[in-house]
Amino acid sequence: MKRDIFNLLDTYQEDSVQLQGETPLSSKRIKELTLSKLPAQKTTVKRGLRTSLVRGILVAALVTSLFCVAAVAISATLRDAARADMGISTSAPIREWTEYDAPQTSQLSPVRLASTFCSGDQLCAYLEVSPIPEDMAAILAQNGSSQYEWDCGIDPRGCAWLVQQTGYDPQTQTALVKVSLSGPPLEEAEEVHLTLTLYHQFKPERRYETVTVPLTDSQCVSLSTDITVTNTKKQLEAELEPADIAQLPDYESEGRITRVSLYAGYIEVQLETPALAQWESVSHVGRLTPQLEGPPGDDTAWFAEMLFCNSWYLAVNETLSDVVLHHTDGTQTALDQLPRVYAGVWIEASNDNAAIYAGTQRYRFVPQHAFDLRCISSITIGGINYPLSATEDISS
Repeated sequence: MKRDIFNLLDTYQEDSVQLQGETPLSSKRIKELTLSKLPAQKTTVKRGLRTSLVRGILVAALVTSLFCVAAVAISATLRDAARADMGISTSAPIREWTEYDAPQTSQLSPVRLASTFCSGDQLCAYLEVSPIPEDMAAILAQNGSSQYEWDCGIDPRGCAWLVQQTGYDPQTQTALVKVSLSGPPLEEAEEVHLTLTLYHQFKPERRYETVTVPLTDSQCVSLSTDITVTNTKKQLEAELEPADIAQLPDYESEGRITRVSLYAGYIEVQLETPALAQWESVSHVGRLTPQLEGPPGDDTAWFAEMLFCNSWYLAVNETLSDVVLHHTDGTQTALDQLPRVYAGVWIEASNDNAAIYAGTQRYRFVPQHAFDLRCISSITIGGINYPLSATEDISS
Protein backbone atom coordinates (compact mmCIF):
# COMPACT_ATOMS: atom_id res chain seq x y z
CA MET A 1 0.00 0.00 0.00
CA LYS A 2 1.09 3.50 -0.65
CA ARG A 3 0.91 6.05 2.12
CA ASP A 4 1.25 9.82 1.80
CA ILE A 5 2.42 11.28 5.11
CA PHE A 6 2.22 15.05 5.13
CA ASN A 7 2.93 17.02 8.31
CA LEU A 8 2.70 14.34 11.00
CA LEU A 9 6.31 14.90 12.10
CA ASP A 10 6.50 18.69 11.81
CA THR A 11 6.74 19.14 15.58
CA TYR A 12 9.19 16.30 16.16
CA GLN A 13 12.86 17.07 16.48
CA GLU A 14 15.60 14.45 16.43
CA ASP A 15 19.01 15.83 17.31
CA SER A 16 20.97 12.57 17.15
CA VAL A 17 20.79 12.34 13.36
CA GLN A 18 22.85 14.88 11.49
CA LEU A 19 21.58 15.70 8.02
CA GLN A 20 24.23 18.22 7.02
CA GLY A 21 26.62 17.50 4.20
CA GLU A 22 26.12 15.83 0.86
CA THR A 23 25.31 12.27 -0.13
CA PRO A 24 28.29 10.33 -1.51
CA LEU A 25 26.14 9.20 -4.44
CA SER A 26 25.73 11.29 -7.54
CA SER A 27 22.18 12.42 -8.41
CA LYS A 28 22.31 10.25 -11.52
CA ARG A 29 23.16 7.16 -9.49
CA ILE A 30 20.42 7.84 -6.91
CA LYS A 31 17.90 7.95 -9.76
CA GLU A 32 19.26 4.72 -11.28
CA LEU A 33 19.11 2.81 -7.99
CA THR A 34 15.59 4.05 -7.25
CA LEU A 35 14.25 3.13 -10.68
CA SER A 36 15.88 -0.29 -10.61
CA LYS A 37 13.85 -1.28 -7.54
CA LEU A 38 10.45 -0.04 -8.78
CA PRO A 39 8.31 -2.78 -9.92
CA ALA A 40 9.03 -2.30 -14.72
CA GLN A 41 -7.26 -0.20 -7.90
CA LYS A 42 -27.21 -1.49 -3.18
CA THR A 43 -30.08 -1.69 -3.00
CA THR A 44 -31.89 -4.63 -1.33
CA VAL A 45 -35.55 -5.36 -1.97
CA LYS A 46 -37.31 -7.63 0.51
CA ARG A 47 -40.57 -9.29 -0.29
CA GLY A 48 -42.81 -11.37 1.96
CA LEU A 49 -44.67 -14.12 0.10
CA ARG A 50 -46.80 -17.07 1.13
CA THR A 51 -45.97 -20.08 -0.97
CA SER A 52 -46.62 -23.76 -0.88
CA LEU A 53 -43.89 -26.23 0.05
CA VAL A 54 -43.53 -27.33 -3.56
CA ARG A 55 -43.12 -23.76 -4.78
CA GLY A 56 -40.61 -23.12 -2.00
CA ILE A 57 -38.53 -26.06 -3.14
CA LEU A 58 -38.65 -24.85 -6.75
CA VAL A 59 -37.60 -21.34 -5.75
CA ALA A 60 -34.73 -22.71 -3.65
CA ALA A 61 -33.60 -24.83 -6.58
CA LEU A 62 -33.77 -21.82 -8.88
CA VAL A 63 -31.73 -19.67 -6.48
CA THR A 64 -29.11 -22.40 -6.18
CA SER A 65 -28.98 -22.67 -9.96
CA LEU A 66 -28.53 -18.91 -10.37
CA PHE A 67 -25.64 -18.89 -7.91
CA CYS A 68 -24.00 -21.72 -9.81
CA VAL A 69 -24.44 -19.84 -13.10
CA ALA A 70 -22.90 -16.77 -11.47
CA ALA A 71 -19.95 -18.84 -10.30
CA VAL A 72 -19.45 -20.21 -13.81
CA ALA A 73 -19.66 -16.69 -15.25
CA ILE A 74 -17.03 -15.45 -12.82
CA SER A 75 -14.74 -18.36 -13.60
CA ALA A 76 -15.08 -17.94 -17.35
CA THR A 77 -14.20 -14.23 -17.24
CA LEU A 78 -11.68 -13.86 -14.45
CA ARG A 79 -9.97 -17.22 -14.83
CA ASP A 80 -8.90 -16.17 -18.31
CA ALA A 81 -7.78 -12.81 -16.92
CA ALA A 82 -5.59 -14.53 -14.33
CA ARG A 83 -4.03 -16.80 -16.96
CA ALA A 84 -3.33 -13.84 -19.22
CA ASP A 85 -1.77 -11.87 -16.37
CA MET A 86 0.63 -14.71 -15.59
CA GLY A 87 1.14 -15.70 -19.24
CA ILE A 88 -0.20 -19.21 -18.71
CA SER A 89 -1.11 -21.27 -21.76
CA THR A 90 -4.73 -22.43 -21.73
CA SER A 91 -3.88 -25.51 -23.80
CA ALA A 92 -0.79 -26.62 -21.84
CA PRO A 93 -0.68 -25.11 -18.32
CA ILE A 94 2.50 -25.63 -16.33
CA ARG A 95 2.78 -27.62 -13.11
CA GLU A 96 3.30 -24.47 -11.04
CA TRP A 97 -0.18 -23.20 -11.97
CA THR A 98 -3.27 -24.38 -10.04
CA GLU A 99 -6.90 -23.38 -10.51
CA TYR A 100 -9.60 -23.82 -7.87
CA ASP A 101 -13.26 -24.38 -8.71
CA ALA A 102 -15.96 -22.22 -7.13
CA PRO A 103 -17.92 -24.05 -4.42
CA GLN A 104 -21.27 -25.28 -5.69
CA THR A 105 -23.34 -23.73 -2.88
CA SER A 106 -26.24 -21.31 -2.72
CA GLN A 107 -24.09 -18.73 -0.91
CA LEU A 108 -20.92 -17.53 -2.56
CA SER A 109 -18.21 -16.23 -0.26
CA PRO A 110 -17.29 -12.53 -0.66
CA VAL A 111 -13.69 -13.65 -1.28
CA ARG A 112 -12.37 -16.93 -2.63
CA LEU A 113 -9.17 -18.41 -4.00
CA ALA A 114 -9.29 -18.65 -7.80
CA SER A 115 -5.76 -19.72 -8.82
CA THR A 116 -2.15 -19.80 -7.68
CA PHE A 117 1.34 -19.76 -9.14
CA CYS A 118 3.97 -21.34 -6.86
CA SER A 119 7.63 -21.27 -7.89
CA GLY A 120 10.56 -21.65 -5.50
CA ASP A 121 10.12 -19.03 -2.78
CA GLN A 122 7.58 -17.13 -4.88
CA LEU A 123 3.76 -17.19 -4.70
CA CYS A 124 1.13 -15.36 -6.73
CA ALA A 125 -2.42 -15.91 -5.43
CA TYR A 126 -5.42 -14.66 -7.41
CA LEU A 127 -8.47 -13.88 -5.28
CA GLU A 128 -12.00 -13.13 -6.49
CA VAL A 129 -13.75 -10.49 -4.37
CA SER A 130 -17.38 -9.36 -4.65
CA PRO A 131 -19.44 -7.31 -4.71
CA ILE A 132 -17.22 -4.43 -5.81
CA PRO A 133 -19.15 -1.61 -7.59
CA GLU A 134 -17.81 -0.74 -11.01
CA ASP A 135 -16.82 2.82 -10.15
CA MET A 136 -14.90 1.61 -7.09
CA ALA A 137 -13.23 -1.11 -9.13
CA ALA A 138 -11.99 1.47 -11.64
CA ILE A 139 -10.22 3.33 -8.83
CA LEU A 140 -8.82 0.15 -7.30
CA ALA A 141 -7.42 -0.84 -10.69
CA GLN A 142 -5.06 2.14 -10.46
CA ASN A 143 -3.21 0.20 -7.73
CA GLY A 144 -2.11 3.21 -5.75
CA SER A 145 -5.01 5.63 -5.40
CA SER A 146 -5.45 7.14 -1.95
CA GLN A 147 -9.23 6.97 -2.37
CA TYR A 148 -9.54 3.18 -2.52
CA GLU A 149 -6.82 0.54 -2.30
CA TRP A 150 -6.23 -3.07 -1.34
CA ASP A 151 -4.05 -4.27 1.50
CA CYS A 152 -3.34 -7.78 2.75
CA GLY A 153 -2.30 -9.44 5.99
CA ILE A 154 0.20 -12.28 5.50
CA ASP A 155 0.90 -15.34 7.65
CA PRO A 156 3.67 -16.45 7.88
CA ARG A 157 5.40 -13.10 8.12
CA GLY A 158 8.79 -12.22 6.73
CA CYS A 159 7.82 -12.09 3.05
CA ALA A 160 8.02 -9.24 0.58
CA TRP A 161 4.54 -8.67 -0.85
CA LEU A 162 2.51 -6.65 -3.32
CA VAL A 163 -1.28 -6.40 -3.80
CA GLN A 164 -2.73 -5.47 -7.20
CA GLN A 165 -6.13 -5.57 -8.83
CA THR A 166 -5.58 -7.20 -12.21
CA GLY A 167 -9.11 -7.84 -13.49
CA TYR A 168 -12.81 -7.08 -13.08
CA ASP A 169 -16.10 -8.64 -14.21
CA PRO A 170 -18.79 -5.92 -14.34
CA GLN A 171 -21.63 -8.42 -14.81
CA THR A 172 -20.97 -10.08 -11.46
CA GLN A 173 -19.23 -7.06 -9.85
CA THR A 174 -16.25 -9.25 -9.02
CA ALA A 175 -12.68 -7.99 -8.76
CA LEU A 176 -9.61 -10.13 -9.40
CA VAL A 177 -6.97 -9.30 -6.79
CA LYS A 178 -3.43 -10.61 -7.16
CA VAL A 179 -1.27 -11.04 -4.04
CA SER A 180 2.41 -11.58 -4.88
CA LEU A 181 4.75 -12.93 -2.19
CA SER A 182 8.41 -13.90 -2.05
CA GLY A 183 10.82 -14.79 0.71
CA PRO A 184 12.49 -17.62 2.64
CA PRO A 185 9.37 -18.45 4.76
CA LEU A 186 7.67 -19.78 1.61
CA GLU A 187 10.38 -22.41 1.13
CA GLU A 188 9.39 -24.23 4.33
CA ALA A 189 5.66 -23.49 4.68
CA GLU A 190 2.90 -25.75 3.37
CA GLU A 191 0.26 -23.02 3.22
CA VAL A 192 -0.17 -19.27 3.50
CA HIS A 193 -3.04 -17.34 5.11
CA LEU A 194 -4.12 -14.14 3.38
CA THR A 195 -6.50 -11.55 4.83
CA LEU A 196 -7.59 -8.86 2.38
CA THR A 197 -8.60 -5.41 3.57
CA LEU A 198 -10.28 -2.72 1.50
CA TYR A 199 -9.10 0.76 2.44
CA HIS A 200 -10.95 4.03 1.80
CA GLN A 201 -8.89 7.20 2.25
CA PHE A 202 -6.32 5.38 4.40
CA LYS A 203 -8.96 3.85 6.70
CA PRO A 204 -10.05 0.18 6.63
CA GLU A 205 -13.54 -0.03 5.17
CA ARG A 206 -13.88 -3.83 5.09
CA ARG A 207 -11.72 -6.70 6.24
CA TYR A 208 -12.52 -9.97 4.47
CA GLU A 209 -12.34 -13.46 5.87
CA THR A 210 -8.95 -15.16 5.78
CA VAL A 211 -8.19 -17.34 2.76
CA THR A 212 -5.90 -20.35 3.11
CA VAL A 213 -3.61 -20.80 0.10
CA PRO A 214 -1.87 -24.20 -0.36
CA LEU A 215 1.77 -24.08 -1.52
CA THR A 216 2.26 -26.61 -4.29
CA ASP A 217 5.44 -28.19 -5.68
CA SER A 218 7.55 -26.45 -8.30
CA GLN A 219 10.41 -27.31 -10.60
CA CYS A 220 13.98 -26.00 -10.59
CA VAL A 221 16.66 -26.65 -13.21
CA SER A 222 20.09 -25.96 -11.75
CA LEU A 223 23.36 -25.39 -13.64
CA SER A 224 26.90 -25.48 -12.29
CA THR A 225 28.84 -22.65 -13.96
CA ASP A 226 32.17 -20.84 -13.82
CA ILE A 227 31.48 -17.35 -15.18
CA THR A 228 33.91 -14.54 -14.42
CA VAL A 229 32.54 -11.24 -13.07
CA THR A 230 35.06 -8.39 -12.98
CA ASN A 231 34.71 -5.50 -10.55
CA THR A 232 36.84 -2.44 -11.42
CA LYS A 233 37.06 1.27 -10.83
CA LYS A 234 34.58 1.62 -13.70
CA GLN A 235 31.72 0.39 -11.49
CA LEU A 236 32.58 2.97 -8.83
CA GLU A 237 32.36 5.81 -11.35
CA ALA A 238 28.56 5.45 -11.26
CA GLU A 239 28.61 5.61 -7.46
CA LEU A 240 30.85 8.58 -6.73
CA GLU A 241 31.53 12.14 -7.72
CA PRO A 242 34.53 12.83 -10.04
CA ALA A 243 36.61 14.28 -7.19
CA ASP A 244 36.30 11.02 -5.27
CA ILE A 245 37.06 8.90 -8.32
CA ALA A 246 40.30 10.81 -8.83
CA GLN A 247 41.53 9.61 -5.43
CA LEU A 248 41.21 5.91 -6.32
CA PRO A 249 43.74 3.83 -8.23
CA ASP A 250 42.79 1.46 -11.04
CA TYR A 251 42.07 -1.98 -9.61
CA GLU A 252 40.53 -5.31 -10.58
CA SER A 253 38.63 -7.67 -8.27
CA GLU A 254 37.32 -10.94 -9.66
CA GLY A 255 34.19 -12.85 -8.72
CA ARG A 256 32.57 -15.93 -10.20
CA ILE A 257 28.98 -17.01 -10.91
CA THR A 258 29.06 -20.61 -9.72
CA ARG A 259 25.41 -21.61 -10.14
CA VAL A 260 22.43 -20.63 -12.30
CA SER A 261 18.96 -21.85 -11.29
CA LEU A 262 15.92 -21.63 -13.55
CA TYR A 263 12.46 -21.58 -12.03
CA ALA A 264 9.10 -20.93 -13.69
CA GLY A 265 8.94 -17.60 -11.83
CA TYR A 266 12.54 -16.35 -12.01
CA ILE A 267 16.16 -17.06 -12.89
CA GLU A 268 18.66 -16.82 -10.04
CA VAL A 269 22.46 -16.72 -10.09
CA GLN A 270 24.87 -17.24 -7.20
CA LEU A 271 27.91 -14.99 -7.13
CA GLU A 272 31.06 -15.72 -5.15
CA THR A 273 33.22 -12.62 -4.51
CA PRO A 274 36.18 -11.65 -2.34
CA ALA A 275 35.10 -10.76 1.18
CA LEU A 276 34.34 -7.12 1.94
CA ALA A 277 37.62 -6.54 3.77
CA GLN A 278 39.64 -8.01 0.91
CA TRP A 279 37.77 -5.92 -1.66
CA GLU A 280 38.37 -2.78 0.43
CA SER A 281 42.11 -3.38 0.45
CA VAL A 282 42.15 -3.77 -3.34
CA SER A 283 39.82 -0.89 -4.22
CA HIS A 284 41.27 1.50 -1.59
CA VAL A 285 37.83 3.00 -0.89
CA GLY A 286 39.14 3.69 2.62
CA ARG A 287 40.85 6.73 1.15
CA LEU A 288 37.48 8.39 0.70
CA THR A 289 35.79 10.35 3.48
CA PRO A 290 31.99 10.04 3.59
CA GLN A 291 30.17 13.38 3.60
CA LEU A 292 27.35 12.11 5.80
CA GLU A 293 27.67 12.69 9.55
CA GLY A 294 26.50 10.18 12.11
CA PRO A 295 27.59 8.09 15.09
CA PRO A 296 31.40 7.78 15.25
CA GLY A 297 32.73 4.95 13.13
CA ASP A 298 29.40 4.02 11.53
CA ASP A 299 29.75 6.13 8.39
CA THR A 300 32.99 4.61 7.17
CA ALA A 301 31.70 1.05 7.55
CA TRP A 302 28.37 1.87 5.91
CA PHE A 303 30.09 3.73 3.10
CA ALA A 304 32.33 0.78 2.20
CA GLU A 305 29.44 -1.70 2.42
CA MET A 306 27.33 0.44 0.13
CA LEU A 307 30.10 0.74 -2.46
CA PHE A 308 30.83 -3.00 -2.23
CA CYS A 309 27.21 -4.04 -2.89
CA ASN A 310 26.45 -1.46 -5.57
CA SER A 311 29.66 -2.03 -7.54
CA TRP A 312 29.09 -5.79 -7.66
CA TYR A 313 25.47 -5.15 -8.65
CA LEU A 314 26.67 -3.16 -11.65
CA ALA A 315 29.33 -5.74 -12.49
CA VAL A 316 26.79 -8.58 -12.47
CA ASN A 317 24.38 -6.67 -14.71
CA GLU A 318 27.17 -5.95 -17.18
CA THR A 319 28.28 -9.59 -17.23
CA LEU A 320 24.72 -10.88 -17.72
CA SER A 321 23.67 -8.28 -20.27
CA ASP A 322 23.69 -10.78 -23.16
CA VAL A 323 21.85 -13.77 -21.65
CA VAL A 324 19.76 -15.60 -24.26
CA LEU A 325 17.09 -18.27 -23.81
CA HIS A 326 16.88 -20.92 -26.55
CA HIS A 327 13.50 -22.59 -27.08
CA THR A 328 12.62 -26.09 -28.20
CA ASP A 329 10.96 -24.74 -31.36
CA GLY A 330 14.25 -23.28 -32.53
CA THR A 331 13.59 -19.66 -31.59
CA GLN A 332 15.52 -17.63 -29.04
CA THR A 333 14.86 -14.65 -26.76
CA ALA A 334 17.25 -12.10 -25.27
CA LEU A 335 16.47 -12.02 -21.57
CA ASP A 336 16.69 -8.23 -21.25
CA GLN A 337 14.00 -7.89 -23.94
CA LEU A 338 11.40 -9.79 -21.92
CA PRO A 339 8.78 -7.85 -19.91
CA ARG A 340 9.87 -7.95 -16.26
CA VAL A 341 8.53 -7.10 -12.82
CA TYR A 342 11.30 -4.68 -11.85
CA ALA A 343 12.94 -1.85 -13.75
CA GLY A 344 16.35 -3.38 -13.05
CA VAL A 345 17.20 -6.49 -15.06
CA TRP A 346 19.12 -8.44 -12.42
CA ILE A 347 18.17 -7.38 -8.88
CA GLU A 348 19.71 -8.34 -5.54
CA ALA A 349 17.92 -11.34 -4.01
CA SER A 350 20.18 -11.77 -0.96
CA ASN A 351 18.85 -10.87 2.48
CA ASP A 352 21.76 -12.14 4.58
CA ASN A 353 24.24 -9.29 5.04
CA ALA A 354 26.74 -11.50 6.83
CA ALA A 355 26.84 -13.86 3.83
CA ILE A 356 27.10 -10.95 1.39
CA TYR A 357 30.08 -9.38 3.16
CA ALA A 358 31.68 -12.82 3.47
CA GLY A 359 31.48 -13.21 -0.31
CA THR A 360 28.20 -14.87 -1.38
CA GLN A 361 25.46 -12.96 -3.19
CA ARG A 362 22.35 -13.87 -5.19
CA TYR A 363 20.74 -12.01 -8.09
CA ARG A 364 17.45 -12.60 -9.90
CA PHE A 365 15.72 -11.86 -13.16
CA VAL A 366 11.96 -11.82 -12.50
CA PRO A 367 9.82 -11.98 -15.68
CA GLN A 368 6.33 -10.55 -15.87
CA HIS A 369 5.07 -13.84 -17.31
CA ALA A 370 5.94 -17.34 -16.15
CA PHE A 371 8.54 -19.46 -17.90
CA ASP A 372 7.51 -22.85 -19.25
CA LEU A 373 10.71 -24.78 -18.54
CA ARG A 374 9.56 -27.55 -20.89
CA CYS A 375 9.95 -25.12 -23.78
CA ILE A 376 13.49 -23.95 -22.92
CA SER A 377 16.24 -26.09 -24.42
CA SER A 378 19.30 -24.11 -23.30
CA ILE A 379 20.58 -20.80 -21.98
CA THR A 380 23.57 -18.79 -23.21
CA ILE A 381 25.53 -16.85 -20.59
CA GLY A 382 28.77 -15.06 -21.29
CA GLY A 383 28.98 -16.65 -24.73
CA ILE A 384 28.69 -20.20 -23.36
CA ASN A 385 25.61 -22.27 -24.17
CA TYR A 386 24.31 -24.49 -21.36
CA PRO A 387 21.85 -27.25 -22.43
CA LEU A 388 19.10 -27.78 -19.90
CA SER A 389 18.77 -31.45 -20.76
CA ALA A 390 22.11 -32.14 -19.10
CA THR A 391 21.32 -30.26 -15.90
CA GLU A 392 20.07 -31.22 -12.48
CA ASP A 393 16.26 -31.20 -12.22
CA ILE A 394 15.05 -30.49 -8.69
CA SER A 395 11.45 -30.34 -7.48
CA SER A 396 10.85 -27.97 -4.59
